[in-house]
Amino acid sequence: MTLNRPDHHEFTVGAQRSEIMLRDGSAVTLLPVFQHGEPCPYHRAVKLNGAVRVIDIRHLVRQLGDDIAAAPSRDVPGLVFFTLRAAFPSAVCLLDRVNTLGALVHLEPGVPA
Repeated sequence: MTLNRPDHHEFTVGAQRSEIMLRDGSAVTLLPVFQHGEPCPYHRAVKLNGAVRVIDIRHLVRQLGDDIAAAPSRDVPGLVFFTLRAAFPSAVCLLDRVNTLGALVHLEPGVPA
């Protein structure tokens, strides 16, 4: 799925899903995001209310920016998983936070990608 940003940068949402199990047993699925074919370490896609949102995960937990920059790329998925799990007690809390963020791209249901 390719999403166009208003400033003409394209994001491609990857198919490989990462499911984050939160402390209450609920889960949130994150999808990888690529720009110009390269992984975007700070961006993830989330399906919310039938729409796909590309978000900057540094806005979910500010320390992720520095931690991701310092980590080897192979460690980033685990780093994101454990940081979000520690920061949010439930999927409802995490998705509420995602909902308050301005999405980099917001694709409404029924809009072809």
